[in-house]
Amino acid sequence: MPDSSGGGGAGIVGTCTDPRHVFAHDDGEVRQEFSICLLGPPLGGELRVFDESNEVAWFSPAETDGLPMVSNIRRRLADWRSGAIPVVR
Repeated sequence: MPDSSGGGGAGIVGTCTDPRHVFAHDDGEVRQEFSICLLGPPLGGELRVFDESNEVAWFSPAETDGLPMVSNIRRRLADWRSGAIPVVR
């Protein structure tokens, strides 16, 4: 079972989709979100910013409470922290 305290564990948190949650990009591309949320420890390398981010960092579970995020992402964190995983939404 994955550990929601922030240490160890690996597995699947769940699969998530919402047909009402649609992304419309400036270039006209429209997408519907479908996510497979996985959990695992870092094995190496370093965090880097890529095209879709301007900042990256590691956070403890408690630190995520104060971070700004959309409700769908916050729900995934709550699913993981509940320990009742995997979840299918």
